[in-house]
Amino acid sequence: MIFFNIDKVRGYLLQNGIVYTLRKRGRREGRDEAVKGDLKHYTRVATVHVQRITEARQEVTNPQELLPYVEKSGLYNEQDGKLASAIAWYSQAKELHKNEPLQLYAVTVIRG
Repeated sequence: MIFFNIDKVRGYLLQNGIVYTLRKRGRREGRDEAVKGDLKHYTRVATVHVQRITEARQEVTNPQELLPYVEKSGLYNEQDGKLASAIAWYSQAKELHKNEPLQLYAVTVIRG
């Protein structure tokens, strides 16, 4: 399972069929279920394909690395611009994942 608990990001995925997301290093790739909720109580959102964008041992260490992807992150704010949106995305992911090493993944809807 891959959790999408941020409404804006989940909505972007469902509307556009793809979203870029930052996850802890070593996340499983391939076919998976996108869900919202928690481990005990969750709702299936879509069947997805998860593909790592960063190299196997590489991690994202700077928000500027996200500039090519931020517009499809579901967190892009046109008024703030790419760099500010990338910084906010990176900071939010670091906080959520308790400063674990992060990698960039593309999540594509197979079946909604």
